[in-house]
Formats: sequence, structure tokens, C-alpha cells
Amino acid sequence: MLLDATLANGGATLTREGFATEGVAVAGIAPAIRVDADGLTVELLADAVQVFRNATALGTWLHEGEFWIEPTEVFTDRAEAIRIGRDRGEIAVYDLGEGEEITL
Repeated sequence: MLLDATLANGGATLTREGFATEGVAVAGIAPAIRVDADGLTVELLADAVQVFRNATALGTWLHEGEFWIEPTEVFTDRAEAIRIGRDRGEIAVYDLGEGEEITL
């Protein structure tokens, strides 16, 4: 499920309720697990889910030939999400409703 969505879309945000489709996803809570694009497997994702099991959401992202897997927060306020992303030193945040990567 998460692997298929990540490969099909270049990333995904999974909450305890299912895939997030609204709000703005911001990572930077903890260091990401990074793997070469051809090394992403169901097993690796399952391990990452366990590592980040206390997170409210898990984000995956394809960036410059690597998949990043990291705990993520979803914000309803776009401006707040952008501010927090910048404060965390993030490369980008993702507007789930618009399907838009926002480079910071």
C-alpha cells in the first residue's frame, strides 16, 4: 500500500486513519531514513513504520534519486506549515490538497 503509493506518486503521507489528502505535510521532526531509489522495499518501509511508530504521520518523498522516509506532521494552515518547515530547515513541504511541493 505505502510502497505502491510512494512509487506511483514520488511520495505519500500516511496517518493512522489512512492516506492524508488535505493539509500541508511537514517533516523535520527526526532524521529521515534515506535509501537509493532502487532500494525501496516493503520490508524497509515496514521497518521504518516501526522506527517511527509514535509519529502521527509517516511521509515518503523521492528527492534527487533517494527516497526519504520520515515522521511528518500535517497542518491545516499553509502559512504556519511553511514557517515551521523553514524553522526546521526543510527543503520543501507538500500541500496534499493541491498536490504541490512548496520549495523553501
